[in-house]
Amino acid sequence: SLPLFLLWRAELLPGALALVLLLPLLASGYGFSQTNAKTDDGFFLGFPSYWNIVALYIWLLDVSELTATLVVVALAIGVFVPLKYLYPSKMPVGKTAMAVLGVAWVIGASIAVVARDATAPWHLAEATLTYPALYLALSFWFGGVHRKPS
Repeated sequence: SLPLFLLWRAELLPGALALVLLLPLLASGYGFSQTNAKTDDGFFLGFPSYWNIVALYIWLLDVSELTATLVVVALAIGVFVPLKYLYPSKMPVGKTAMAVLGVAWVIGASIAVVARDATAPWHLAEATLTYPALYLALSFWFGGVHRKPS
């Protein structure tokens, strides 16, 4: 996976911690092989493989090795936890609003990447976290824990 390669090559998980990157590879392999990875009501089941976003923020925010390791391990485990995450194009309500906000997020994150090494009085990278946070909040609000039909 290219995002995991970025984490390794950027030495964001140097040394033995780089072995932690095997967890998302294995978890993603498991997730993609499941026939029930998407629910009948339009959700992903378990943490979707958004490793590109995870790698972007670990690099962009220059988090500590410990934080990066904890995030990667927690989200790899999240693939196996039966929580429902929004499938953006199949949202029950607010699909257009989320698409517009998603475009704004891409623009903001792109600017944050370009301006990463510049000294700026504002914290655009941190501000762009509001979109992933909104995605997670809406996922838990509309999806939550997956219950098998009786």
